[in-house]
Amino acid sequence: MRLASWLLALAHALALAHALALALAAPVLAQPNTRPAARLPSFRTTILLDTLAMMNRSEHEAPPAVVWPLLAESVKSIDPELATAGGVAAGWLGTPYLVTARRLGEQPISRWLECGIGMTGRYADTHRIALAFAVFVDSMPNQRTRLSWALVASATERGGQNNNPLSCETTGALELEVRKRLDNRLGLKP
Repeated sequence: MRLASWLLALAHALALAHALALALAAPVLAQPNTRPAARLPSFRTTILLDTLAMMNRSEHEAPPAVVWPLLAESVKSIDPELATAGGVAAGWLGTPYLVTARRLGEQPISRWLECGIGMTGRYADTHRIALAFAVFVDSMPNQRTRLSWALVASATERGGQNNNPLSCETTGALELEVRKRLDNRLGLKP
């Protein structure tokens, strides 16, 4: 009898501790994760785009307040679907998940991505592509802006028997094209 009452008291104490822990953690759990992440078919884990973007950066001779609207115009001029998420408050612009085939904007996807080549041509042009794209905007000294770029993708055969997704890598052309369009809008010479 004494053991039963002790176990009951322990169960109540644990329930109270659990409720208290949830109450204290609720504000932390309620905050949205502002780090854009992607889950693509060819990758086993979530890809944090800001971590990937650390490898590819560019600097521009204008403050972020000037760069933001021109960057959005530049990205949307290639393909409006590339600029559907993020924003000034989030500190990035892009899309964490876009599925497309054959073309991105008016160009074949193989201009932007390298996924391999098969008997029917470049996989970027013949397979279904799932991609994530982000440009992070950071303020720098002397009224300059640093842009950090992330583009990751996977290719899956359309309608075929082989559904093993392939990893794709950027050719660098998309990032370069956005930079050129942004510099033109800023009035800078390429």
